Amino acid sequence: MHPATRFTLTSTVMLGILLYAVLRFADGLMQDARIADEAAQRQEVTVRTKTATTNSAIDSPEPVDPYVPRIESFDDLVTFLDKLGLNGIVAVEDAARWYAERGYLDANALLGVTPEGSRSAYYATLDEPTLRAMSDASDAGATQTLARMAMFDDPIVALELYEKAVAQGSVYANIKVADTLSILMDLRLVAQASNPALRKKIQDLRVRYPSRNLNTESYATILAAMSDGGPPIIDDELLDWGSWLEERTQQVNIEYACKRSADILIANSMARQANGITPVSMKPPPVFQSPPDREQRMPCSATGYPVVSMMNLDRCQTQRIVDASGREQDLYICQP
Repeated sequence: MHPATRFTLTSTVMLGILLYAVLRFADGLMQDARIADEAAQRQEVTVRTKTATTNSAIDSPEPVDPYVPRIESFDDLVTFLDKLGLNGIVAVEDAARWYAERGYLDANALLGVTPEGSRSAYYATLDEPTLRAMSDASDAGATQTLARMAMFDDPIVALELYEKAVAQGSVYANIKVADTLSILMDLRLVAQASNPALRKKIQDLRVRYPSRNLNTESYATILAAMSDGGPPIIDDELLDWGSWLEERTQQVNIEYACKRSADILIANSMARQANGITPVSMKPPPVFQSPPDREQRMPCSATGYPVVSMMNLDRCQTQRIVDASGREQDLYICQP
């Protein structure tokens, strides 16, 4: 859909880290490989179930109105906006900048961001000392790049770097915090048997959070990210992943996580304000897509703590379109 930077599927990342941890830390390779395999099998069952229940529309798209415009590419989007009397190129470039400023650094074909022209490609040209200097100067993109580099060596260090990037203004880094917490929850299976030092780090990490539960904190964090970035970042993938994290959270903790997400949002906003950065995204990009059933799928709606965005969409008009996957989306066109 909109931002080209898509977080890696949790199952794939988790499996890679589990295997890495086994190879690096295991004293009994066969025993640890069996543990990692069992965890991967459980993850695969969960992902298969999630895919069957939430992504069926991708396999069998619902019939769409033939009169609904199809916007499948950058050129389609620019042409459509031009026909509305807008400057399509400027609007789309401003939208791409909006996402990049919030940590979405990868290519985005719809917004005209090529792989070689993306900010992630730029950061990839820099060495680690340069990235660290930029990170210390509050460059969230550099901090995110360091976090990605640290993930396989020390995921807890990566977590801390992603948290730092959140305080520097990155919405995407908040999603990666949730992702990393979920990974660490599963990584403990290997650490339990093979690496007492890593196991203790994970145990100590749990003490940082009020619930003492990484699954609950991961779910609460993804909810905070939804509130932070608002509708422009809430696509089908993020909604599906939020549902998957909810499934991993004990039912008794669901409402707590919904309430906890507001505390996370406030803490992140205060950290940004201390860094001289806008606390939360209130102004939308000039153009973005969002699922037409977004409101019906939003988590926490049945609790006393619904996920609420502070973004003002009063100056936005919507147009139902069909995207490149053949699914209907709402295209938001927002005036400055």
